[in-house]
Amino acid sequence: MRNAVFAATALFGTGLAASAQASITQTTTLADFEAAVGATSVVTFAQSTLNTTAPSVSGNLTLDSGPGTSGYAIGEWSANIAGDTDLIISGPENWQLDFAVPVNAFALVISEPSTNTGLAVDSCNAQCIESTFLFEFFDGASLVGSAEVSPADDTGVFAGFVASAVFNRLVVTETIGGIDNELFGEFRFAGPAVPIPAAFPLFAAAAAGFGAWRRRSRLG
Repeated sequence: MRNAVFAATALFGTGLAASAQASITQTTTLADFEAAVGATSVVTFAQSTLNTTAPSVSGNLTLDSGPGTSGYAIGEWSANIAGDTDLIISGPENWQLDFAVPVNAFALVISEPSTNTGLAVDSCNAQCIESTFLFEFFDGASLVGSAEVSPADDTGVFAGFVASAVFNRLVVTETIGGIDNELFGEFRFAGPAVPIPAAFPLFAAAAAGFGAWRRRSRLG
């Protein structure tokens, strides 16, 4: 048994933040995540059978398994993850998400079983090995930043990531572990806030003044 461990690495981003160093801020609760990015909702994927190899699309997200795997399945695989659209991977837990629009925040819940009862809910289905996952955030082909998560056993571990630069792809790689099952679900994401141009308040004040002048002119 271990407590969840989180670690982040900052790298130089590209795209909208090409000239600044990007950072990944990690949160361990939904409340902290939404305090940083605003309200979010869970993205669910259609249930699928074991060893699915075709990508799955839900709104702006496209889910696919990663290198070294033989596919994935979506269903009720963990009581520690809300809903019945949990992700399970056949092989090492390597998978990826593509975002149709640039975002700067992503979150999920991870469940790491510690017992093997075969192919069943919250079961390793192999020798149980405690895992570490590398989350890499890309803007096109350029790495924006990365973070590691080592989830605690037998609980739903919330992992939120807020980047200072936008990204449109997430690649998850199991850097420590084996073919035993870990489960993923409750995916959430958020886009960067759209800044108000510095000149907008002056423009709004001028427009209001012009409107008042016109009203006085009509009355006069």
